[in-house]
Amino acid sequence: KEKNSKNDSLHLESYAGRYNSQPWGSESIVLPWYGKLAMLGLPNETPKDGMILLKHVQGDTFRRIRSDDTLAEEITFEKDKTGKVVKLWHFSNYSTKMP
Repeated sequence: KEKNSKNDSLHLESYAGRYNSQPWGSESIVLPWYGKLAMLGLPNETPKDGMILLKHVQGDTFRRIRSDDTLAEEITFEKDKTGKVVKLWHFSNYSTKMP
């Protein structure tokens, strides 16, 4: 696995933050993790088991990495006209990035 690799050409920090999934009452945290993004739904009693890793594919699109290292569904981030990340799209549903 590429656990220690870094993705220097992509500014993963711009995607990091808390995302609100209202009206469903949950939120997710996204953060850089060894050259990839990690996403964790909250609340979560077992963060180690609930964290998913995302691999950058192109633009603002990532894909979930399965336990066998194959790629699963897409997660896409939406930016406003200034280039700031404002939403996360997963399974045709969006979560708004919280300030």
